[in-house]
Amino acid sequence: MNDKIDIFYAMEYINIIGNRILKVWITPKYIFAAKVKGFTSEYTGISFYDQNLAIHPLLRLEPKAYVNSKEENKYSRFFFEKMSPQQFMRLNKENFVIHKNKIKRVDYTKKKKWGMGNYPHTGRIFIKTEKNEFNKKNNREFIIIADQNIERIMSILVKNHEI
Repeated sequence: MNDKIDIFYAMEYINIIGNRILKVWITPKYIFAAKVKGFTSEYTGISFYDQNLAIHPLLRLEPKAYVNSKEENKYSRFFFEKMSPQQFMRLNKENFVIHKNKIKRVDYTKKKKWGMGNYPHTGRIFIKTEKNEFNKKNNREFIIIADQNIERIMSILVKNHEI
Protein backbone atom coordinates (compact mmCIF):
# COMPACT_ATOMS: atom_id res chain seq x y z
CA MET A 1 0.00 0.00 0.00
CA ASN A 2 1.16 3.54 -0.65
CA ASP A 3 0.38 6.85 1.04
CA LYS A 4 -2.39 7.68 -1.43
CA ILE A 5 -4.56 4.57 -1.03
CA ASP A 6 -5.41 2.36 1.87
CA ILE A 7 -7.48 -0.82 1.82
CA PHE A 8 -9.65 -2.66 4.33
CA TYR A 9 -12.26 -5.42 4.27
CA ALA A 10 -15.72 -5.13 5.78
CA MET A 11 -19.10 -6.76 5.94
CA GLU A 12 -22.22 -4.79 5.17
CA TYR A 13 -25.66 -5.97 6.21
CA ILE A 14 -28.38 -5.79 3.56
CA ASN A 15 -32.07 -5.85 4.44
CA ILE A 16 -32.05 -7.16 8.04
CA ILE A 17 -30.46 -10.64 7.52
CA GLY A 18 -28.48 -10.47 4.28
CA ASN A 19 -24.84 -9.46 4.09
CA ARG A 20 -21.95 -9.11 1.69
CA ILE A 21 -18.20 -8.75 1.96
CA LEU A 22 -16.64 -5.54 0.67
CA LYS A 23 -13.13 -4.56 -0.25
CA VAL A 24 -12.77 -0.86 0.41
CA TRP A 25 -10.20 1.45 -1.17
CA ILE A 26 -9.73 4.87 0.42
CA THR A 27 -8.27 7.48 -1.92
CA PRO A 28 -7.82 11.20 -1.26
CA LYS A 29 -11.15 11.96 -3.01
CA TYR A 30 -13.26 8.80 -2.77
CA ILE A 31 -14.11 5.67 -0.84
CA PHE A 32 -14.63 2.85 -3.33
CA ALA A 33 -16.46 -0.23 -1.97
CA ALA A 34 -16.61 -3.37 -4.09
CA LYS A 35 -18.60 -6.51 -3.43
CA VAL A 36 -16.00 -9.28 -3.30
CA LYS A 37 -18.22 -11.97 -1.82
CA GLY A 38 -21.92 -12.44 -1.43
CA PHE A 39 -23.79 -13.85 1.54
CA THR A 40 -21.66 -15.27 4.34
CA SER A 41 -23.01 -17.39 7.16
CA GLU A 42 -21.38 -18.80 10.26
CA TYR A 43 -23.34 -22.04 10.31
CA THR A 44 -24.45 -23.94 7.25
CA GLY A 45 -26.56 -26.54 9.04
CA ILE A 46 -24.48 -29.40 7.67
CA SER A 47 -21.52 -31.29 9.08
CA PHE A 48 -18.89 -29.70 6.82
CA TYR A 49 -18.08 -26.13 5.92
CA ASP A 50 -19.25 -24.90 2.55
CA GLN A 51 -16.35 -22.65 1.49
CA ASN A 52 -18.72 -20.58 -0.65
CA LEU A 53 -20.82 -19.73 2.38
CA ALA A 54 -18.97 -20.17 5.70
CA ILE A 55 -15.42 -19.24 6.72
CA HIS A 56 -13.41 -22.06 8.25
CA PRO A 57 -12.90 -21.40 12.00
CA LEU A 58 -9.09 -21.57 11.70
CA LEU A 59 -9.06 -18.81 9.06
CA ARG A 60 -11.47 -16.33 10.62
CA LEU A 61 -8.80 -13.86 11.79
CA GLU A 62 -7.52 -13.41 8.21
CA PRO A 63 -9.53 -10.80 6.24
CA LYS A 64 -8.69 -12.43 2.88
CA ALA A 65 -10.41 -15.65 4.02
CA TYR A 66 -13.76 -13.84 3.64
CA VAL A 67 -13.12 -12.90 0.02
CA ASN A 68 -13.97 -14.70 -3.21
CA SER A 69 -10.58 -14.34 -4.95
CA LYS A 70 -12.17 -14.48 -8.40
CA GLU A 71 -14.30 -11.44 -7.53
CA GLU A 72 -11.41 -9.60 -5.90
CA ASN A 73 -9.12 -10.20 -8.88
CA LYS A 74 -11.48 -8.18 -11.10
CA TYR A 75 -10.07 -5.07 -9.40
CA SER A 76 -6.35 -5.92 -9.39
CA ARG A 77 -5.47 -4.09 -12.61
CA PHE A 78 -7.01 -0.73 -11.75
CA PHE A 79 -5.28 2.41 -10.52
CA PHE A 80 -7.68 3.74 -7.93
CA GLU A 81 -5.84 7.08 -7.80
CA LYS A 82 -7.15 7.69 -11.32
CA MET A 83 -10.43 5.77 -11.22
CA SER A 84 -13.68 7.67 -11.65
CA PRO A 85 -16.89 6.67 -9.86
CA GLN A 86 -18.50 5.96 -13.26
CA GLN A 87 -15.76 3.49 -14.21
CA PHE A 88 -15.95 1.74 -10.86
CA MET A 89 -19.72 1.35 -10.94
CA ARG A 90 -19.55 -0.34 -14.35
CA LEU A 91 -17.64 -3.22 -12.70
CA ASN A 92 -20.56 -4.27 -10.48
CA LYS A 93 -23.92 -2.61 -9.82
CA GLU A 94 -23.66 -3.58 -6.13
CA ASN A 95 -20.51 -1.47 -5.69
CA PHE A 96 -20.75 2.04 -4.32
CA VAL A 97 -18.62 5.17 -4.12
CA ILE A 98 -18.65 7.76 -1.37
CA HIS A 99 -17.31 11.22 -2.18
CA LYS A 100 -15.12 12.12 0.79
CA ASN A 101 -16.05 15.79 0.56
CA LYS A 102 -19.72 14.79 1.07
CA ILE A 103 -19.08 12.94 4.33
CA LYS A 104 -20.91 14.56 7.23
CA ARG A 105 -19.76 12.27 10.02
CA VAL A 106 -17.62 9.20 10.73
CA ASP A 107 -18.14 7.24 13.95
CA TYR A 108 -16.69 4.05 15.35
CA THR A 109 -17.94 1.66 18.00
CA LYS A 110 -16.30 -1.43 19.45
CA LYS A 111 -19.77 -2.79 20.16
CA LYS A 112 -20.27 -6.13 18.46
CA LYS A 113 -22.83 -6.40 15.67
CA TRP A 114 -25.81 -8.54 16.56
CA GLY A 115 -25.99 -11.67 14.43
CA MET A 116 -22.24 -12.02 13.83
CA GLY A 117 -22.02 -15.15 16.01
CA ASN A 118 -18.42 -16.26 16.49
CA TYR A 119 -17.06 -14.33 13.54
CA PRO A 120 -14.35 -12.03 14.89
CA HIS A 121 -14.77 -8.37 14.12
CA THR A 122 -13.07 -5.24 15.38
CA GLY A 123 -16.22 -3.17 15.68
CA ARG A 124 -18.16 -1.01 13.25
CA ILE A 125 -17.56 2.20 11.34
CA PHE A 126 -20.55 4.37 10.49
CA ILE A 127 -20.35 6.93 7.70
CA LYS A 128 -23.07 9.54 7.31
CA THR A 129 -23.01 11.06 3.85
CA GLU A 130 -25.23 12.27 1.03
CA LYS A 131 -27.02 9.99 -1.40
CA ASN A 132 -26.04 10.30 -5.05
CA GLU A 133 -25.99 8.24 -8.22
CA PHE A 134 -22.99 6.22 -6.95
CA ASN A 135 -24.16 5.76 -3.36
CA LYS A 136 -27.83 5.07 -2.70
CA LYS A 137 -27.68 5.33 1.12
CA ASN A 138 -27.21 8.23 3.53
CA ASN A 139 -25.73 5.94 6.16
CA ARG A 140 -23.18 3.19 5.66
CA GLU A 141 -22.15 0.69 8.31
CA PHE A 142 -18.88 -1.18 7.79
CA ILE A 143 -18.40 -4.17 10.10
CA ILE A 144 -14.61 -4.56 10.25
CA ILE A 145 -14.17 -8.32 9.83
CA ALA A 146 -11.32 -10.46 11.11
CA ASP A 147 -8.17 -8.89 12.55
CA GLN A 148 -7.55 -5.41 11.07
CA ASN A 149 -6.01 -2.25 12.48
CA ILE A 150 -9.02 -0.06 13.25
CA GLU A 151 -6.88 2.90 14.33
CA ARG A 152 -5.16 2.93 10.94
CA ILE A 153 -8.46 2.64 9.08
CA MET A 154 -10.07 5.47 11.05
CA SER A 155 -7.04 7.74 10.65
CA ILE A 156 -7.10 7.28 6.87
CA LEU A 157 -10.87 7.81 6.71
CA VAL A 158 -10.72 11.10 8.56
CA LYS A 159 -7.42 12.33 7.06
CA ASN A 160 -7.83 15.76 5.45
CA HIS A 161 -11.48 15.79 6.45
CA GLU A 162 -13.10 17.51 9.42
CA ILE A 163 -15.53 15.27 11.21
